[in-house]
Amino acid sequence: MNENLEKIIVVDDEKRMCDSLSALLVNEGYQVDTFQDPLEAVKRIKTSRFDLVITDIKMPRMDGLEILNTVKTIDDDIPVIVLTGYASLDSAVAAISRGAYDYLMKPVEFTQLNLAVKRAIEKRRADLARLSLLEELKISNLIMHRRIYELNALYEAGKSIGSTSNLKELLKQIVVLASNVTEAQVGSIMILDEREETLTIEAAIGLDKDIVKITRLSVGESIAGSVAKEGKALIIEDVENNEKFKRINKERYGSASLLCAPLKISNKVIGVINMANKQSGGSFTKNDLRLLSTFAAQAAVAVDDAHQFEKKSRRIIEFEILHEMTKELLQITSLNDFRDTLLNKLSRVFPISYSIWFIWDQENRILMAENISGLDKIPLTSSGRIDIKNVNLDDTIFKPFDDNTDFSDIIGISNTIVDELKQSDIMPNPQKAFMAIPI
Repeated sequence: MNENLEKIIVVDDEKRMCDSLSALLVNEGYQVDTFQDPLEAVKRIKTSRFDLVITDIKMPRMDGLEILNTVKTIDDDIPVIVLTGYASLDSAVAAISRGAYDYLMKPVEFTQLNLAVKRAIEKRRADLARLSLLEELKISNLIMHRRIYELNALYEAGKSIGSTSNLKELLKQIVVLASNVTEAQVGSIMILDEREETLTIEAAIGLDKDIVKITRLSVGESIAGSVAKEGKALIIEDVENNEKFKRINKERYGSASLLCAPLKISNKVIGVINMANKQSGGSFTKNDLRLLSTFAAQAAVAVDDAHQFEKKSRRIIEFEILHEMTKELLQITSLNDFRDTLLNKLSRVFPISYSIWFIWDQENRILMAENISGLDKIPLTSSGRIDIKNVNLDDTIFKPFDDNTDFSDIIGISNTIVDELKQSDIMPNPQKAFMAIPI
């Protein structure tokens, strides 16, 4: 049976009339269902799709006007043709006033019926086309409003980059805007450290503060770390069925669908932006990922601008320090004063928890810790030197360096001294960044 044929329901308590109308209408290319029981017809009308109803007006148990009312209650646009063998002005007026498309006398001339059916079906087609067009316009209108909302969000993010100097506040605004557009309840921006090894959360919504504070992801680890490593945006519709990420991610987000896009500057990844927990409970879409990637590009510009500003500011401070040191060196009269002055200047460039001053013994090729500041547990003399009378001298002497040691290799020398510090009983055990500077 062709489902695309217009469907007509015929209701008449006379079987001969039902069979006759069915044969004629089927021959004209319509799909026809006939009913002699008006109550059975009403059940079909309430549960199926149809395009036209032809009903007798005088029937037992339920008349044609009641069927007309039922049809109009379901869909006022469905045409109904009323037939009657007992024509009267009152019944005609009642039928037309209740919305009947046409009112025909029995015995019905087929030419007249065929013309009425064609006109009714044409009206039905026109009504369906109008409704379809209205639905398309409604959808188009919703899409347009959605696009306008997305453009406004992108505009606000771009405007924020130019008007907000606080990087953390700017990243928080971008996370909020991105989460609104993608309808995510959880979002975060993670930035790579200077060594490009670890991601930390710099801005977030919907995440516990403790998670924000303690989260550290290595490049390649979990979803964010994987995106940072590969440099490609990722959409996961159902993380529970993703063999690569389901166990890693479940505890942190508890969400089935996730988005992650890299923050890139000149094809170099500097961080990632994550979205999770879509408000509808459904999955994120490719359009969501496209939007998130756009926000990621804006966040990358903001981070890079902040880093460039920080570098320039730091360079200015460095020049200021060099200028000040040049002037103050003439007034320095002791090594202790030089150490204090140098430490004070360096602390303006980067935070310093403690400092250790080593003396180089060229003959024995060893380093000897002579002065320390920022640590209370090591006994010092009044001049600030380590009090060797109250410490084990071996703890202040670092192993011989061979002739091939390159003291211009800051990272190599720093790592060597860190290893020695870890073996000492009195020296501090470096937990974070450590730098050794040859003078």
